[in-house]
Amino acid sequence: MLVTREHRENLVKLAKQFSNKAKESVRRVRSNALAQVKKSKEGVSEDTIRLIEKQVQQMADGFAADIDKQLASKTKELLG
Repeated sequence: MLVTREHRENLVKLAKQFSNKAKESVRRVRSNALAQVKKSKEGVSEDTIRLIEKQVQQMADGFAADIDKQLASKTKELLG
């Protein structure tokens, strides 16, 4: 079966929608994790809290970068 250019472009749009939803989910998880860290401040130093927040942010950034990389790869695969 031959896939038309228009169909491939629609698939790219769909992939972008999925990647945006995935990044929204990552942001939601990050926000929840940061909220949990802030709740459990008792008995934990400010430096430790900041370190954990930084690590959570780095993980979220890493996942977002992976999502972007996969989208770029899929877009290139579909559109050539």
